[in-house]
Amino acid sequence: MNTIEINGKEYTLDYNIGSMKKFQKRTGLNPFDGTVFDKIDPIIFSELLFSMVQGKIDMKEIDSISGKDMSKLQDALEKVMQESESEKK
Repeated sequence: MNTIEINGKEYTLDYNIGSMKKFQKRTGLNPFDGTVFDKIDPIIFSELLFSMVQGKIDMKEIDSISGKDMSKLQDALEKVMQESESEKK
């Protein structure tokens, strides 16, 4: 189980159909077309993180993440997505 800490609170991350649907509803971007991660920016990153957090969180908490935690969050997101891809094989 993959977890991340945001503002001192631990959350579980999951990259599944539910999180992909949530991401597409919020951004209009199709996570299946393969281009979403080609042009990642702060908006896409925060929406992806928001969509993958399993549990109650609001975008205000996501937006308050400091720069010092960004690399840890990026590593956690990549790990969850890689594990999701390897489960398909």
